[in-house]
Amino acid sequence: MCDYKRTNAYAEFLSSGICLDLVVVDCGAGSGLCSYLALLGGAKSVIACDQDPDTCEYLRTVFADTPQVTVVQLNLCTDVLPAGDLYIHEIIGNALLGEGVTDMFSNMRSQNISNVYPSHAKISVGEVCYTSVTPAENGLHHLHIDAKQFTEFLPDFERNNSFTVDYSDLVCKNVQILFHIDLCKLLPQHIKEHVATGDIIWQVGFNSQFDISYTNINDQCNSWEAKTPYRDFMKNCYIESF
Repeated sequence: MCDYKRTNAYAEFLSSGICLDLVVVDCGAGSGLCSYLALLGGAKSVIACDQDPDTCEYLRTVFADTPQVTVVQLNLCTDVLPAGDLYIHEIIGNALLGEGVTDMFSNMRSQNISNVYPSHAKISVGEVCYTSVTPAENGLHHLHIDAKQFTEFLPDFERNNSFTVDYSDLVCKNVQILFHIDLCKLLPQHIKEHVATGDIIWQVGFNSQFDISYTNINDQCNSWEAKTPYRDFMKNCYIESF
């Protein structure tokens, strides 16, 4: 939540009218943020999916008085997904192509599911420079109004900035875009085989125009590093769906 730029991107997208009167499937629901935002955005109902049984039990508690939300425990990479009109997922950390993201999309393709958001990504390299790294102050006041409501909706919400830092003088130089990826399509082999040097910079877009997007290079980042070598990024991607 304290990485407000990422959180606000989801809030802006889901409040744009995109999910009005639709059945939204929240893939990897976690805290329930996207499920809640979809409801505020006018979704007819939400199916919150998560693999972890404890998380699912938590979500059932959180949405106990919200009959529009159904919680389903399943593996997004292998199981049959519930039928829906729009599928939302949240890429976190340095996991643009990790944490089962490519396998989830592979499973979706096998089920002819293509209405998935975010749907596009750019991978670039550059020189990420900064000298100052300090613990972040409370960034919650920057949140989109719908995301702020979620913090009030959660019965046990506590501000936690333990993974959040400020890069007050963050600068990116000599940025070179390597790949523009449609996440819903099979990723080409050359992405895995490509060799590059520099710090990884990625941007996730909710459409191919990147009208609404977020990136790992923020002046305030939560749970990711602002400076990761490209080779380390690719090594940790665990791409199994090529």
